[in-house]
Amino acid sequence: MNEVQEALKRLKKATREGLRKGTRAGAKVVLLKAKALAPKRSGGMVRTIKVRALPRSRKYVGAMARLVNEGSVYYGGFVNYGSKRQPAQRFLNRAADETRSPATNEAIRVLSSVLNGAT
Repeated sequence: MNEVQEALKRLKKATREGLRKGTRAGAKVVLLKAKALAPKRSGGMVRTIKVRALPRSRKYVGAMARLVNEGSVYYGGFVNYGSKRQPAQRFLNRAADETRSPATNEAIRVLSSVLNGAT
């Protein structure tokens, strides 16, 4: 019985680690596409697109590609989501839609490799 409990504990830890690593790998696929689609007038906004982990939670594990406010480059959200003075360009949404299948495949590949290593 103790062996089964230890195996389940290892599997739980490996699943959480695999989900974290897998979603990060999938988000990196989206990140590359988002950087390619982003407007590049000065190049500053492209540098603010990053992969970030989801906030710590008991329910959620993962990562996402998002715009990060860095110094003088605060306008990424206005460009992506639009404002009353300019229409939305939605490059993050297009990147997510266009890379849905490759990002999912990469996440599953990394998750399965982590789980296979744990068993």
